[in-house]
Amino acid sequence: MLETEFTEFLDTATAARLLGISKPTMRRWLQRGHIPAVRTLGGWYRVPAVTVMALAQPRRLERLGHVARMPGTVDVDTHGEAVTESR
Repeated sequence: MLETEFTEFLDTATAARLLGISKPTMRRWLQRGHIPAVRTLGGWYRVPAVTVMALAQPRRLERLGHVARMPGTVDVDTHGEAVTESR
């Protein structure tokens, strides 16, 4: 029996939105080979969803880290208690 591996692909607009970048930036990254992609017969880029998810997680955590360090924010422990106040 022949087994086929199926991979879900995303269009560039969806991938850009999930990564929090603009569509032109996504296109540049694809053209420069920063992100792996396939081209359709019509010439459109398609990005593997697993690649986008792998890249999106660290970017999301990085953005959350920036929010946590903003002036006036309060760090909390795992029980929801305030630990320190950022200035």
